Amino acid sequence: MTKFNKTKKIGIFGGTFDPIHSGHIKIAKLALNYLGINKILFIPAGDPYLKSNHIKITSSQMRLEMVRLAIKDGKEEKFSVSDIEVKKEGPSYTLDTVTKFKKEGLNPIVILGMDSVLLMTQWKDPEALINECKILAITRPGSNLSDFYNLNINGLQEAVEILKVNTPKITSSDIRNRIRFKKDIKNMISPSVEKFIKDKKIYI
Repeated sequence: MTKFNKTKKIGIFGGTFDPIHSGHIKIAKLALNYLGINKILFIPAGDPYLKSNHIKITSSQMRLEMVRLAIKDGKEEKFSVSDIEVKKEGPSYTLDTVTKFKKEGLNPIVILGMDSVLLMTQWKDPEALINECKILAITRPGSNLSDFYNLNINGLQEAVEILKVNTPKITSSDIRNRIRFKKDIKNMISPSVEKFIKDKKIYI
């Protein structure tokens, strides 16, 4: 595959972020360096419909604040957060977000973990999305690329650039369970996020 044109302006990194953790920050830093762009925009989903239909999701405002705190702790000037999907009514669709940014004159690259890419057949109109933007897929431990190449989405392989790295074995669900059972979460989330979770009694 051909690498992305380095003149792309913005990377958008969406997700539930329930909670945001050090693995997310690591992915964003890898993407920032690889793409050579000037900005990564974290976008918490207002209503992550693929998850909210079967598990309880922390309020969008709390998840938004945790992302803000994590970015502040990380002190990466090229990271920022957007509430575009939090303010939107109804389910959060990446296609809608990309389209809105393009109308504003931006040229977004969607940053995803490979696990999210493998779920794209369940997304709203994935073929329309890949016609609108490029996608940077970042592998995680245990990523099976054969599953990616077997996905039945026209044009997907041409639209996706795969960055093979060894990202931390951290998941939000593991963090939630650790908090629930009073287990150690040191180095898994930023100090301000940990304090926020404790103060607001989230995940207990």
